[in-house]
Amino acid sequence: MQKLLFGAIALSCMLASAPCTAAPEQERQELLQFFQKRFPSIALEEYVYGALMLSADAKSQYESIMEFPPFQGEIS
Repeated sequence: MQKLLFGAIALSCMLASAPCTAAPEQERQELLQFFQKRFPSIALEEYVYGALMLSADAKSQYESIMEFPPFQGEIS
């Protein structure tokens, strides 16, 4: 019974890891196009801020904190 179970698990793993036709650069371009279409007024360079790019107030607070980051003493 254990051999049958092991065989079924092994078969499902092999089928799940079947070769795919992923093209990372193509997927990256599609993702960028999606977000540029969704947020046309936001520059690509602003995407590094994540959700902060959607709120000027939140981004301003982040930049204010980063002037004197609270973790600076721990890094030095």
